[in-house]
Amino acid sequence: MKKSITITLVTALSILSAGCASIQGTVYKQADGNFKATYASSSEKDVRKVIHSDAQLTCKQKTSSKEIIVLEESVENLEDDSPKEGFAAVAGSAVSLTGKYFGAESVRGSLIFSCD
Repeated sequence: MKKSITITLVTALSILSAGCASIQGTVYKQADGNFKATYASSSEKDVRKVIHSDAQLTCKQKTSSKEIIVLEESVENLEDDSPKEGFAAVAGSAVSLTGKYFGAESVRGSLIFSCD
């Protein structure tokens, strides 16, 4: 009996979590009717994935259309890549390593789009 209740509960939670897609970044409507999605993360791949996913979800929710028209996309690395010497190099390496393991948001991206 306990086993069937557990299986039913796990199945129900799986179905609910799979159907609850949500916007992970920030999406807002601009004055000209287009939308802008923004997100920051530790990698460019994550940023691009989230802003495009948010755009598709927004078009689906707002206009019942899955098609997005990308008007402008920008992704920028916020880290300082200039060469450093001495203590600054050691400190910079430590900060970079800490950010890598603790999820520092070093990449920021935005996507301006409309729905078709």
